[in-house]
Amino acid sequence: MYKHNCPICNYEFQGILKYQSKNLNLFECLSCKSWIDHPRRKHEEQNLNHDNNQFINNNLYFQHFQNNQLLLNKKFLTITNFIKKNINIEILSGKRVLDIGCHVGYLLNYLKNDIGIIPVGIDIAHLAIEQLKKQGIEGYACDYKSIPEDIGNFSLIIANVIIEHITKPQDFINKIYSLLQPKGFAYIQTPNINSIIYQLSYKIYPIASKNIKFL
Repeated sequence: MYKHNCPICNYEFQGILKYQSKNLNLFECLSCKSWIDHPRRKHEEQNLNHDNNQFINNNLYFQHFQNNQLLLNKKFLTITNFIKKNINIEILSGKRVLDIGCHVGYLLNYLKNDIGIIPVGIDIAHLAIEQLKKQGIEGYACDYKSIPEDIGNFSLIIANVIIEHITKPQDFINKIYSLLQPKGFAYIQTPNINSIIYQLSYKIYPIASKNIKFL
C-alpha cells in the first residue's frame, strides 16, 4: 500500500496493488475504486512505448483486428450505434469529427464510410499519423496539450480508451470541451475493469507472459 493523490477523484488515499507486470503497477483507489498506473508515466515515456515500428506494425492486439475485418467492424459498430442513439446523425454528416488517440484511423474510416464525417485524427505516435495521412486524412502527431491552436472546433470529439492513460484527466476533459462547437458532443470511453471479459483477460494473458501478476 502507498500514499498517493488519485488523479481521478483527487482524494488522498491508500492504494492497494491489484495488478503487476514488468512495466506496469496498477493500484485501486479506495475512494473512487479507479485503477491507477503508478508511478504515472511521463509523456516522453508513453511516446517511446507507442511511437515505434514494433508497436505500430507488429503489435499483436492491432494485428488481431487488422486480420479480422468482421471483428473490427463489430467493435466500431458498438460505438457508432451509441453515437447514433444519442446524436442526430444529420448534424454530423459532412462535419469535422476529431478522434484523439486515433492510431492509424480505423474508427475514423469507419465513421467516414458509415456517417459521412470529415475525419481528423490526433495521436502521439508519429508513425501512426504518417499512415493516417497516406489515407488522405487530416492528422496531427501530438498529445492533447500540444494540439494546434488553429485546428478549429468539432461537432464530435472521440476519446476511445484514452483517458485512463492521461496523468491529469480533468485537464484532458477541459481541453476537449474547449474544442467542441456550441452544442457539440464528446464520446469518452474507458475499460470497465469490473466486466467479466476484462477480468478474464487478466487470467488468460499470463499464459503468454510470465511477467504478469494478478493480485
